[in-house]
Parts: sequence; C-alpha cells; structure tokens
Amino acid sequence: MTDWNTRQTLLLRAKNHDDESAWEEFVYYYRPYLYVIARRMNLNHHDAEEISQNVLIKLWDKMPDFDYSQQKGRFRGWLCTVTGNTVKNFLKSQQARLKRYEKVKRQEVEGYLNGVSLPEIETIAESEWRTYIANLAWKNVKDDLHANARDAFMMFREGKKVAEIAETVGVTEGSAYVYKKRVEQVLFKEIKRLEEEIS
Repeated sequence: MTDWNTRQTLLLRAKNHDDESAWEEFVYYYRPYLYVIARRMNLNHHDAEEISQNVLIKLWDKMPDFDYSQQKGRFRGWLCTVTGNTVKNFLKSQQARLKRYEKVKRQEVEGYLNGVSLPEIETIAESEWRTYIANLAWKNVKDDLHANARDAFMMFREGKKVAEIAETVGVTEGSAYVYKKRVEQVLFKEIKRLEEEIS
C-alpha cells in the first residue's frame, strides 16, 4: 500500500490478533458471505453455520501469515480456497460418520451429502460476493439518501414505469431519472469503497 501509515485496509488490520475491533469488523463483513456460499452449496442451515465458523477459525489462525499482495491475487481467491477445503473436509468427516449409521439413516444422509455441490464453489462465491457487496452498499447508503430519491430508485428496481414513479414521488419524469442516476452514483461509489476495503 502506498499510504500504509495513514490507512490500513481491514485485511491488513485483521492480521493483527491484538486488534479485536478489526477482527469483529472482519467477522461482521465476511460471516454472512461465508454462510450464503455454504447454503448455495446445498448445505442446511446448521451445517452452513458450522462451515462459516470453521472457516473463520481457520482464517483467524492463518491471517497473521497471510501475505496480502494484489500481484498474488485477491483475498477472495484465498477465501474461496479455504472455504472449499473446509467444505471438503466437512464432507469427508460426515461421510466417515455415515459409515457408522444404520442402513436406513445412511440412505437419508447420503442423499443430503450427494446434494452438496463442490465444483461450482468459485462461481457461487463470485456471484454471491457481487450480491453481498451490493446489498451491503445499499444498507450503508440508503438512510443518507433523500426519501424521494430512494423511493424512485427502488421503484425503478422493481420495474415500474417512469410515469408511475414520477406520479408516486411527485416529480417530473426527468427528475425521476435524475434521482435514479444520483442514487446509482452513490451506490457505485460505496460498492467501490467496500471492494477496496474488504475484497
């Protein structure tokens, strides 16, 4: 980083085990993302929670040694690898337990384990990351937006026609488009900030 002394990214701060606030912030941002990835891999709620927790524990252990260098790739790539390996290890341990179950239970559990999809973890992770960052950005900026701008933007997202939006918000159609554009600019700026801070 060029301005190391004035601004450390969350990833760099989270490497320091003594910085509890950085780790809490890290967990705040990444735990929901890890959970969604696990759920998209067809794991049930309980198993997805366990996977999320296991990944966070592994990250806690490995973060001090993590060398954050954009030349080596993005943090999300490493996160994806750790998550994928954690899921694989989880499935292996579940399959080992499966061998101890009775025949009836085995068929039920085998059906569940076979439904978990590993090969597409990178696709799932990337797709969920874009959705997660967009939702997080919206959560961060929505309360700072003018109510008319926020309402107009949401109606555009819902696919409503500009005439209906303008009438509902009480502005001209041109103003409705301006509101939409302004909100998009604020949202994209926040997405970019989040990408730089936690990606």
